[in-house]
Amino acid sequence: MEYYPDFPEEEEEGGLVRLSRVTYQLADGQPDAMGWRVLDNDGVEFGKISDLLADVGTGQIIFAAVTSHASGKTALIPVEGMYLDLAMGAVIVPVSEAAVRECPEFTDDVVDVMPYVEYWLRRVAA
Repeated sequence: MEYYPDFPEEEEEGGLVRLSRVTYQLADGQPDAMGWRVLDNDGVEFGKISDLLADVGTGQIIFAAVTSHASGKTALIPVEGMYLDLAMGAVIVPVSEAAVRECPEFTDDVVDVMPYVEYWLRRVAA
């Protein structure tokens, strides 16, 4: 996915920004995955994309915030390895629903994404 976000000046120093909090424009022909259904690597639908986090400097999407249908909990998942199924209007994540369920909860007051980075690095290394 390629976005052209309009980041507020005070956030242009670096870091990540939630696309739900800024104005952004999709590149021509690019789908907007906000609100899309999320399926795990076994094809089980378990949530939806509730937000996307982009690098302020490049506009590249780094994380997807996925809210579980069952619990309402939101997890932050790296987009690397995700697949957009345009025909289904769904995002396929390369992890199990159980791994997402065990991820630290992502809330509106989170400012440090390192616990999520560390969680997913541990999962990959295991």
